Amino acid sequence: MALTAHEIASFVKWRLTPVRYMGRMRYIRPHHLFKAPRPQSPVGLEVEQHGYATGPVRTGAELEELKQTFLPRSPERKPDGLKAPFVNLSRSEDFTVDNPLCRLAFSREVFDVALDYFGGRLRLDSLQVLYSFPDDGVMKESQKWHLDYGDSRSLHCVMYLTDVVDDAGGPFVFIDKQASKRVGRGLTIRRIPDDQLVVESGHAEQKTIYGEAGSSVWIDPAACYHYGSRCKTPRVAVFVTFNSDAPFVAPVPLVRDNAAKIAEVGKKLRPDLDPKIFDRLLGF
Repeated sequence: MALTAHEIASFVKWRLTPVRYMGRMRYIRPHHLFKAPRPQSPVGLEVEQHGYATGPVRTGAELEELKQTFLPRSPERKPDGLKAPFVNLSRSEDFTVDNPLCRLAFSREVFDVALDYFGGRLRLDSLQVLYSFPDDGVMKESQKWHLDYGDSRSLHCVMYLTDVVDDAGGPFVFIDKQASKRVGRGLTIRRIPDDQLVVESGHAEQKTIYGEAGSSVWIDPAACYHYGSRCKTPRVAVFVTFNSDAPFVAPVPLVRDNAAKIAEVGKKLRPDLDPKIFDRLLGF
């Protein structure tokens, strides 16, 4: 079957890696002639070396507020025509100083790690609470092994809001940075089946992140091959994602459309930091 012009254009835009890299050019500024400082914190150094690290934990009232805010928004059924195996439960009205998602994202345990990892040169890519639907037996693209191509250097803080204590709960699964280098990159953005990944990675150890609600992991999804949302029971997880200040693609629409609001929230939550950090974080 012949491809339509729209399908060809979509493939070029979203699946050709050189085109993704070219998207960075719109953000290049004189300071990019110089390398950003390397991470200094133990967590930042660990992510730089291995591609991942144990993340912060939320318990007690902080965890309960996150759960009470977002779990009631869980959909009763999967929307018709949904291409991804998940939906985002966060909304524009969540971007306030009182919202637990913003307080988590701009906390010292999260935001300061991201600042360190990017040497102060970073953009907020997304603030999402993803509800993953139980697997329907048809593997979606994000459920295959892949790298993220929002940037060449990214950082997720993935925090579970439901218990993920076995494979049915949909644990986050990845191989580390060195094993991912053996798999390598190609001219197209790859979606790799399980058996092929095993061979190309040299039978690398697959790291499976189990944990109770409130536990989290740091992961650079541009450096570590991973898959997600393979669950038999619904999973809800926070994804706070940062890219460099010269990413391949713009932040998700929810962040772009609320950039000024989010910047002001950050300034109010973190008066200990230079306010200009939040202007740069949101692209001002």
